[in-house]
This record gives sequence, C-alpha cells and structure tokens, in this order.
Amino acid sequence: MNDLLTYLIEASICLSASLVFYRLVLSELTFFSLNRGFLLSMLAISLMIPAISIDFALFQNNGVIQEVTLPLVWVGDQVANNQSVFDLNWLQLIGGIYLLGVLFTASRLILGFFQSFNLLGKSNLLFIRIK
Repeated sequence: MNDLLTYLIEASICLSASLVFYRLVLSELTFFSLNRGFLLSMLAISLMIPAISIDFALFQNNGVIQEVTLPLVWVGDQVANNQSVFDLNWLQLIGGIYLLGVLFTASRLILGFFQSFNLLGKSNLLFIRIK
C-alpha cells in the first residue's frame, strides 16, 4: 500500500506540474494539434516518471556499501496480534481519501457526459441550405 500511495502522489505531482506548464505557456496558442499531442504525451510521461527508480548508491564516491539489511525471517510459531479489524494507519486513510477523490471526479465526468448527450438530444438541428 505504501508503494502504491507513493506512486499515486508522485504521478499526481507530475500531472499537476504539466497542467501548470500547459496553462501558463500553451493554453493561449492556436496550435490545437500540438496542444493535444502535448497533453497526451504528458499524461503518458507523468505515469512513467514515478515508476523510474534511480539508485543513488551507485553514484557515491567511495563505492563501498556500508550496511546490508536482510529480510526478517520468523522461525517457529507466530503469535497473533490482538489488533482490531478497524485499526487504520495513516497510509490507509490517505489512500481512502485519494480513492474518494478519484470516484468523485469520475462521477462528475460521467454526469457531464450524460448532461451533454441529453442537451444534444433536446436541441433542434437547423440545416441551412446554401446555394
């Protein structure tokens, strides 16, 4: 959950930065195909950038790894924790808030589509014949 939440936050930051750049620089231009290409490419790039992991240990001057941590291994019977089912940590809380935001935005988008199609169905189409 921690890795997924970190990825979502980093992707949101990248998307926000690209939207700010678009609004400040490209929104007033009339190159619609260039703007559309920029928006689509920044969407793809913003989803790929957080997935890239750079290991800074390779760039250190001494090149010697100071400490190696091995995974924790339990031998024998494990004692069950007496934690309640409803115990939430802060990562689950932030993830839930993020998911609520996604659902709210998606529902607004779908409602807008239905309202647009409803207005198109009610409109009177006027065809003018030009000679």
